[in-house]
Amino acid sequence: MNEYKEKSYQKIKEIILNTKKFPTVKQWDKIAKEEGFLSHISLEYMMKTNWNNLRIKTLRELNIEI
Repeated sequence: MNEYKEKSYQKIKEIILNTKKFPTVKQWDKIAKEEGFLSHISLEYMMKTNWNNLRIKTLRELNIEI
């Protein structure tokens, strides 16, 4: 399962680097369904955080202003 979590998280980072925006829950769930990634709720559970905190963590990790 960690492999799916990492691939999904990397895809989110890729989206941020390409668009300079963190995907909304609706946007992410659509991408996840179409491309075979974990849904937002699965990521929240596996990463033990909520979507907003995941957003903050990821943007800080990429050094993008929040």
